[in-house]
Amino acid sequence: MKKRTITLIVLLAILVVLAALVCVGLVKSAEAHDAVYADYDAAVSAVEGAALAVIENGSTVGTYSLADLGVRDATLAAASAPYSAVDRMDADAFARCSIKTRLEYLRAARPEPQPVEIVADGFDASEVLSDLHAKRRTPSTDAHVEFKDGAYQIVPETQGSEIDDEAVTAALLATLSAEALPDLRGTSAEPQTAALVIDETLYIKPEITMDTVEYDPPALLAADLSGQTLDVHIGEQARGLSETALSQLLSASADGKLSVDSDALSAIIDKWAEDCDQHYVDYIFSAYSGKKVPISFLKVDYTVDRPALLEALSAQLLALDFSDLNSPINCTRNGEEFSISGTYVEVDIDNQTMTMYKDSKCIVHTSVVTGALDGHQTPTGFYHVENKDTDCWLSGPDYLVFVKYWVGIYGPYGLHDSSWRENYGSDYYVNGGSHGCVNTPESAMKTIFDNINVGDPVLVFGKNQWYDTSKN
Repeated sequence: MKKRTITLIVLLAILVVLAALVCVGLVKSAEAHDAVYADYDAAVSAVEGAALAVIENGSTVGTYSLADLGVRDATLAAASAPYSAVDRMDADAFARCSIKTRLEYLRAARPEPQPVEIVADGFDASEVLSDLHAKRRTPSTDAHVEFKDGAYQIVPETQGSEIDDEAVTAALLATLSAEALPDLRGTSAEPQTAALVIDETLYIKPEITMDTVEYDPPALLAADLSGQTLDVHIGEQARGLSETALSQLLSASADGKLSVDSDALSAIIDKWAEDCDQHYVDYIFSAYSGKKVPISFLKVDYTVDRPALLEALSAQLLALDFSDLNSPINCTRNGEEFSISGTYVEVDIDNQTMTMYKDSKCIVHTSVVTGALDGHQTPTGFYHVENKDTDCWLSGPDYLVFVKYWVGIYGPYGLHDSSWRENYGSDYYVNGGSHGCVNTPESAMKTIFDNINVGDPVLVFGKNQWYDTSKN
């Protein structure tokens, strides 16, 4: 009996020891599992929480998760692969496992923490690219040659801000791989947000740079002259420079500057002048009516202003301007420069108008009545004001009239107001004209009187011949 009791006591003790050992094993197993699970959970959290911020010009374009970038699932699978189904159980689930499973876990090999790496399969940058393309951008420009200020100049390339999709995609993936996930070996690091800064290295670059642009000024000039001609109008005549002549006159230096062969161009202009100069010809007057009127009683010389044409033509050639050029013309009378301009009066007999210009500005344009065509014609000619007076009596064999404003231009002939007239212009002068003076409305005559001076020119022109007004 005593022996049996001792045996039972021994067996009980053994069971207690075994139970204690099992309990210790289960505790150590749980601790081991907790450590592995912490590593696994950290890896999963790193994948789930990793993000990539894209920054440009100091502002965030967007922040993108691994799911946004198409790599979450593959990366999560790779990060989870070292861990068994039991490793991935949380503490509660592990505690519900059988004692055998838990004790065996203590003896089984357990994974060491590994760095979590991005798995690029399925990587998709389209969302990032779409956001980048939505911003206003400027294109890059290639270096090129342009003609400016008389020379061929290289214009440097400019870097724009248009996105290089391929470069950005590569940079996104490289940044993710390098920065987005922590090295989890022996750590439980928090998920990270990587940052990619968009700068000009990720923009589309110019294709042609200062170093690669073609620069051959003589060839560029030859191309610009191809098919070109330049016409010079000398009065009513025209002379021209052919493509061959232009090529002989213009040259480009190695640094792109153009030059004109002035001696050769002067010789061409001299030949033109010899052909086109006119001597003792009618002065061509630009009338108020817009017509160019030959004045037969004013003989002048029209000659090419050679220095001025050389200067103007050289400037046009150096600017590669091939538009028509009107040659400067010298007008001389009796060896002196001549023009009717500035301050003067024109009397247009055919249109029965009188116009006064002061400092080249028209200040009066009025209908008038000139001398009757029955022998009292107003004499045509180029005159200068001889005298001026107010409140005058004008008399002749068959008239005596009072005028307020008188401007004498040639002996008894002059310009004056005519209060006795009601109508001016038209063909009143043919049969009902004056005795030779220019009858003018009072208001217009006052303006002329107030602005004209003795010595100012007065041009009277027109056919001045009688015609039958009924046949108009």
